[in-house]
Amino acid sequence: MKTSVQARLDEETQAALDRLVRRQSLTPSEVVREGIRLMDKQCAAPPRRKLIGIGMFDSGIPTSQPTRNTWRASAQAAQRRRCAVKPALVDASFLVAVYNRSDFHHSRCARVHEVLDQPLVTCEPVIAESIHLLRYAQGGGCDPHRHRTGVLEIPFKLNESAGRVQSILKKYGDTPADFADACLIVMADELDTGDILTLDRDFAHYRWRRTRAFHLLIPLD
Repeated sequence: MKTSVQARLDEETQAALDRLVRRQSLTPSEVVREGIRLMDKQCAAPPRRKLIGIGMFDSGIPTSQPTRNTWRASAQAAQRRRCAVKPALVDASFLVAVYNRSDFHHSRCARVHEVLDQPLVTCEPVIAESIHLLRYAQGGGCDPHRHRTGVLEIPFKLNESAGRVQSILKKYGDTPADFADACLIVMADELDTGDILTLDRDFAHYRWRRTRAFHLLIPLD
């Protein structure tokens, strides 16, 4: 059964539709249909994770022997997941709670960290702030180099975004936004994601893409 759908598009969405029509040589209806199919695939229940080899998950390789092909296939599968799923931004307050076992929010943040099925991204100012805070925290168990093993990705390049970071600092001068917060806001713009792991209530006030509210993955009471 065919269904006819009418929708009002804002200027930004209409411009995106026009670009896709030109670049992909599709009709507007075909673009909409492909978009619905893509969203349906992304929203489908993720496959049950299987333990493959040593520390390998969801590689799709039916063997328990880690080989070079196993590692390559796992990396390719991880890359496909990163392309299909929007990443979640990570703030220093979350990292401190995860790695500091005596932190009041440790259990809640650790549970979220275990089950979240999104790539985690952050920036070097957040890493530096986290290490500084954990150095003086009781129960801290942070490995300063752990972000290099794939737990966190750091795609942000300050030398390319310094002007925008400075603009954010000026915009939220009354809050005030610190340097790491400003970098995360710019990252949200660059990566097109408002999902964030944070315990900082200021992110309920901050906006990315000028008017978009952040989606706090850990609700703040």
